[in-house]
Amino acid sequence: MFKKLLAAAALGGLMMTSGCSTTDLMKSAADMFGNDALVSSLTSGLGLSAGQAAGGLGSMMSLAKNTLRTSDFLSLAGYLPNASEYLKFAQDAGVLSGPLTDVAGLNSTMDSLGISPATAQDMYKQVGQFIGDAGGSAERSMLMGLLK
Repeated sequence: MFKKLLAAAALGGLMMTSGCSTTDLMKSAADMFGNDALVSSLTSGLGLSAGQAAGGLGSMMSLAKNTLRTSDFLSLAGYLPNASEYLKFAQDAGVLSGPLTDVAGLNSTMDSLGISPATAQDMYKQVGQFIGDAGGSAERSMLMGLLK
């Protein structure tokens, strides 16, 4: 409970100093990622907002970037056309308080986005499926291995 309050306070402080409101932030995500096939799939399939989907994807990219070898991360990111934008969105929106280095941190971040553990697991599977469908079976395996 304390982590949720702290995360909400930090996000609120960021939005106050940047002049953004929660509504502006979510609208920004919808505008930024409106044509993104993966974000659209997560919003329609899992009922996430564009902000939750983009923030969650950015959080997953943070974990991958900080735990995989650089070459493996770049290979994985190659199957997510907007990987760098997801990461930047999560950073700019205050979703990430620092680099994620383990699944516990990722799960905590997902929780702070309002994504339940069950929905987060469904999201991870859907992202893995997206990567696999794009031809990245080895990259899908890498990602799914990180998310255990």
